[in-house]
Amino acid sequence: MIVMKFGGSSLATADRIRDCASLIRAALPHHPLVVVSACGPTTRELRGAVERAATHRPAATAVVTRHRQLLVSLGLPRWVADEILAELAELLDGIHASSALSLALVDRVLSCGERLSARIMAAQLRAMGVPALPVEAGDVGLLTDSRHGAARPLGGIATDLGRQLTRLTGVPMVTGFIGRDRRGRITTLGRNGSDLSAALVAAAVGARELQIWTDVDGVMTADPARDTRAVPLPSLSFDTASALAARGATNLHRETLEALRGSGVTVRVLNSRRPAAPGTRIEPCLPADRGVANADHGSPWSSATAAGLRR
Repeated sequence: MIVMKFGGSSLATADRIRDCASLIRAALPHHPLVVVSACGPTTRELRGAVERAATHRPAATAVVTRHRQLLVSLGLPRWVADEILAELAELLDGIHASSALSLALVDRVLSCGERLSARIMAAQLRAMGVPALPVEAGDVGLLTDSRHGAARPLGGIATDLGRQLTRLTGVPMVTGFIGRDRRGRITTLGRNGSDLSAALVAAAVGARELQIWTDVDGVMTADPARDTRAVPLPSLSFDTASALAARGATNLHRETLEALRGSGVTVRVLNSRRPAAPGTRIEPCLPADRGVANADHGSPWSSATAAGLRR
């Protein structure tokens, strides 16, 4: 089994969604399990809708328009998004009527992005003849504490999460970024939450590989938006990647990698716009591997190189 995680930029338009669905269909021999972010800038738009609802007439026009247009462009029925969009409107109306805004309520609003994305991706795959189903991560065992907006996964959830995911039929489209606490309330994992979700899922199901599909060719030697000389790194050791991530020097987050420590899962960072590009391979960290504290010893990376990656 492999886990494929698609970020928001990979799902921003109908054409990108089709391309990602084609990548999933091509991966069927490897039994893919998919984790999705919200489409494009949806999370940012939802945050804006929450802020406006407290003082102005509640509306999520940008979110509604984006997803309606995606469905039309993909030739999918409106009902795919109806339930979630209706829930979103009700939540915003409630915020406006009461002028009360709790972090728990914000999480419920923000969760609509990934839940819409999972439904649209599943519908697109079904239209292509691939059995697929949307799955809310919290419903299959991704349990967290109750720190809304920055929830952390609970310890000991891997066994139940893996068991529930592997029992599903078809190709699961699992929501990234969100989970549930012990009381059943939706929580969000904060920044880079979808990557963390994908790592937790990959470790739980014992995946051979976690593929993180982005809009760059892998882990780069510098920020390609600022340095035209940036090139992708073909491979990194787990400890080197983790140490660089801890310094903010890569497009991976340290917590994502640490969720895989000792799992034996290989990570590949790939470009959904250029799927033929080899990307970056991060070697699996096995239980006997050394800790991150020793990651720089014998490494070809220097402090200057890491600083260059941050530019």
